[in-house]
Amino acid sequence: MKRRALALLLALLVVPVAAVPQELLEGAENAAEEPTPTDAAAPPSEAAQRVDRLIGELRSRMRQLDRREREVAAREAAVAEAEGEARRMLEEVGLLRVAFEKRVEELATVTGSQVGKLAKVYGAMPPDRSAPLLEALDLDLSTRILTKMKHKQSAQVLSRMSDDAALRISRSAARPATIPEVNPPVNPGGTQ
Repeated sequence: MKRRALALLLALLVVPVAAVPQELLEGAENAAEEPTPTDAAAPPSEAAQRVDRLIGELRSRMRQLDRREREVAAREAAVAEAEGEARRMLEEVGLLRVAFEKRVEELATVTGSQVGKLAKVYGAMPPDRSAPLLEALDLDLSTRILTKMKHKQSAQVLSRMSDDAALRISRSAARPATIPEVNPPVNPGGTQ
């Protein structure tokens, strides 16, 4: 009797009423009756076997769902950990970027003031003396020194240099100074 009541309950919860075997429904009507000795010894009916099979399938499906739920929870934890690590790395990159930009600015200021001082020194020298010295310097440095000098002074110095050196320095001075731009990192989350 308990088995039939359980089978009926499962059938109503899981299987649409139209799919419940008629003999199971008939057995539910008699569920209130006391089992007879012949009922206890009777072999399980086809409906009872189907119910047992359904119960087994439900248990198997529940185990699968539990396993998948644990897998999803583990994946979510791994994703959350990776997101935290990515956020930490973005913050670190941001701090490094700020430190880098500050250092570049400091170097530009120091170098700019040093170049200005050198421009004054070479500008005070006679062009015949400063021209060979500037030719011997690094192209970038000699260009920056000449561009910091007064136009009349730099023209006199360039006129005393070899044609090749004067041409290289003039070309270098004509190019704009290029400092690589540091682009902020792309933040997929939309926050910084």
